[in-house]
Amino acid sequence: MERIEVELEDGPHGLEQARTLRNAGDRMDRTRRAGVVLWNVTLTLRILGPTSWWNQARQYFPDVLWLRKRPDELGDDRRLRQEDFEEPIPQRVLDHLNSLAHGDSRADLHAKLPESFLRSGVVHTNMETILTILRERGHYNSGHWYGFCRSVRGMESLAPLIAE
Repeated sequence: MERIEVELEDGPHGLEQARTLRNAGDRMDRTRRAGVVLWNVTLTLRILGPTSWWNQARQYFPDVLWLRKRPDELGDDRRLRQEDFEEPIPQRVLDHLNSLAHGDSRADLHAKLPESFLRSGVVHTNMETILTILRERGHYNSGHWYGFCRSVRGMESLAPLIAE
């Protein structure tokens, strides 16, 4: 089961500025103008995906604000559960990870988390980056990138920008 969730938290911003730049940029060649316009349209996405996907997405989203998936669980009561992973993991592995979580070294825990561990993060990006992802990864027929691109294409407020 491949799981990725993408929500538009805020944006797109700068649409009016982008239109002004497009009109003023008619003197530039078409490719440079498009890049300048799209770079100025910003948005914020909240993404839930496995560590394996985040490792690939790092090239598009270098800065991520990591969030707790269950903010109601704070402090020492926080325990990993099967739903924290894209696919079930053996109970012994889960118990071992929970013992590491309550130990002194969080680095040990992070180093031993399976790639199916689901992480939630917020990224602030621009439409140029989103269209680059759609161009480079949008042809996938399945998998996490397929789910990401399908979610982005389904966002009503981005539809006019994606179609341009």
